Amino acid sequence: MTESTPFLPLLITALVAGLAGGLAMNAFMRMLTSKNAVPVDMTALLGILLTQSGNKAASKGTLIHLGFGVVFGLLYLWGMHAIAGVALPASLFIGLGIGVVHGVIISLMLMFLVRDTHPDEKQRGSEVTFMTGLAYLAGHACYGATVGLVGGLLFLLFTN
Repeated sequence: MTESTPFLPLLITALVAGLAGGLAMNAFMRMLTSKNAVPVDMTALLGILLTQSGNKAASKGTLIHLGFGVVFGLLYLWGMHAIAGVALPASLFIGLGIGVVHGVIISLMLMFLVRDTHPDEKQRGSEVTFMTGLAYLAGHACYGATVGLVGGLLFLLFTN
């Protein structure tokens, strides 16, 4: 979108792209867990971490994660807009790149902060393996690519 792009289309694009990215990441992480590739019950861990309660942690975590997805969608699209990369295919690759950086940060936080302070006693002090960190990195890359793809497609819709 250009400098003259109205704020509302950019906002709608970011909201939809962020929600789509959150859903894609959630599905990707659930697929990893269901295939027993890596036990990454991200939504339950997030639900317990942020609400301090194990009661319906997965559903709470899913809602919280989708909310974060929308917020980060705004940040990702704002960043893409700032460097004039909202059009496809640039938006896809920029989103993927931002997602990888985001994933590295989250993976490191998980490995060095969350495991020592998590309110769930089963998670606190548990071994977080390289594969766990890699799963979170890949999930965030999936999120970023989805935000970039959906953002780029909606950009086409709003500019035509």
